[in-house]
Amino acid sequence: MSKERRDPPVMSALNRGHFNDAIAAPAAQFEAENPDMKARFVFSPEGKSNQSRVTKRKMEGYRPVKAEDAGIDPEFADANDEVRVGDVVMMATPRENYDRLRKANEDRAAEERSRIQPQYKAALEAVQVHGPSGSHRGRATGSVSITSEDVNIPIPEE
Repeated sequence: MSKERRDPPVMSALNRGHFNDAIAAPAAQFEAENPDMKARFVFSPEGKSNQSRVTKRKMEGYRPVKAEDAGIDPEFADANDEVRVGDVVMMATPRENYDRLRKANEDRAAEERSRIQPQYKAALEAVQVHGPSGSHRGRATGSVSITSEDVNIPIPEE
């Protein structure tokens, strides 16, 4: 007995390079009904053989979300009953796993940032300048600082 193929609605989940509200609502609904889970959407075009993003998330402990488990209209499900909006599929993981992954990513980023200044100074000192009075090596002075700031930029409606 073959399962009838259902196609999810065709819509773009991206707006100006960012995910739009088309995927925010199903994720919020799923998280409201499953407070111990964290949902995210992963790029997974149907009919394409490259599933590296989905495979990576599965290795991290994420699983595709079924429409019936999420309490979401089956209209937004694909043939496998997974929640799909355009080329993205909803996946979820327990909140403890999400927190662990997030902490590990923050630790890796902090370690990478701690390497920037020594690498910058080493690169400067490796520079050799050739001039009329001979060759000179660069000398690193000063320091490097990394800051972040949230900026709101109004985007005019088209």
